[in-house]
Amino acid sequence: MRFITTILYRMTNDHTHHYHLILLLLIFLLPTKTIAKSDTNYWYDCSIDEHIPNPKTKFLNVTSNPTTVTRHSGQIIYKTIQYDGIPGVDLNLETISADFHQYYKVFGKRWTTFLHVHKVPQCDAKGNENLCPLKVGESVEIKSVHPPLGWYTPYGMYRSRQVWRDGSTEEPLGCVDMEFEYRAEDVVVGDEEESEVEITE
Repeated sequence: MRFITTILYRMTNDHTHHYHLILLLLIFLLPTKTIAKSDTNYWYDCSIDEHIPNPKTKFLNVTSNPTTVTRHSGQIIYKTIQYDGIPGVDLNLETISADFHQYYKVFGKRWTTFLHVHKVPQCDAKGNENLCPLKVGESVEIKSVHPPLGWYTPYGMYRSRQVWRDGSTEEPLGCVDMEFEYRAEDVVVGDEEESEVEITE
């Protein structure tokens, strides 16, 4: 136990790697649960799963570059979002937050939670500059830029479930569930290789 505590102290001094250190430790410590839902398109609208019967925020499309993350690549995720509020009834969204539920697929079989955070502001996030205010009936395209993962991050399958909320009332607006694979090397698809993404600040 003292050994683990010492490693934690030394590595978490670097806040950039704190997230990945938590992942490395918790995949062995947290209980697992099986997720029955799967999707071959790597993302789906999970509003029904989160008991949001009439989602006002709809995810029209989600793409990533590259689709498979490797040791030296980052990843950029693009989302097209539409606010399906009722004109004259629903107000424009001045602020938006999101709950993030992150999973790792242990031994390629069981999804395990390694991070769950709530009410993360989205309007001022990098790549979301055109998100707020979001007007009724309006569609916007946003992107999330992720740098290369830490060297100690386990290879395998990852999922990110995001429940978006009205930042003022905390009303749930919609949900998106995304899946990606992390490998050591690029994946060859036909005669082409997925290219690595250069992440610049």
